[in-house]
Amino acid sequence: MTVTMNKFKVDVDDTQQSIIIKTMGCCRYVHNHFLVLNRELCKEGKKMLSCEQMKHILNDMIHNDEYAWIRDVEKSSLNEVLKDLSNHLESYSEGKGEYPELASKKAGCQSYRIWNSRGEIISDGNTLLLPKLGKIMLKQSPPPKGRILYATVFRTSSNHYFICLAIDAEDNPDS
Repeated sequence: MTVTMNKFKVDVDDTQQSIIIKTMGCCRYVHNHFLVLNRELCKEGKKMLSCEQMKHILNDMIHNDEYAWIRDVEKSSLNEVLKDLSNHLESYSEGKGEYPELASKKAGCQSYRIWNSRGEIISDGNTLLLPKLGKIMLKQSPPPKGRILYATVFRTSSNHYFICLAIDAEDNPDS
C-alpha cells in the first residue's frame, strides 16, 4: 500500500465551524481527562490504563447523562485521541519519550482525525462528505483520487481550516 497525504484548504459554514470547534474541545477534554487519570494511577503505584480500558471508560462516559455533550461529536475522533495517548504513555513507560502534556486550547494548530473504516468519508469532485460535518468544499484541485483512509481536520490560530487526507494511491481507479 502506498499512502499519500493531500492537504486541502476548505471553506466551512458557521454550523460546520461550530461542530469542528466542539469536536476539538471534546478531543482535548478526553485527552486531558485520561492523562490525569493515568497520572493519578502512576502516583498510587498502579499500572496505567491500556487503550482498550480507556475506550471502555469513555464508552461508559458517553452513556452517562453527565457527559451528554460528548455524544454530539464523531466517536471515532475520540477513540483516535485515546490511541495516540496510549502510544505516548507506552513510549514514556518504556523510557523512550517524555510524559505527555495536557492539551491546550491555546495551541497554535488544533486538529482531530477521523478514520474511514465504514466508508463515510466520500470525495465527489471538489467536495468532501465527512461524518457530522456534511459536505465541505475543497478550495484546491485536483480532487483526491484513491481510497481515503482517514481525514485530519485542522484549525490554525488564524482561524483557517484545512483537511489532510491519507489516501491509498494504489487503490486509484484512474491508474
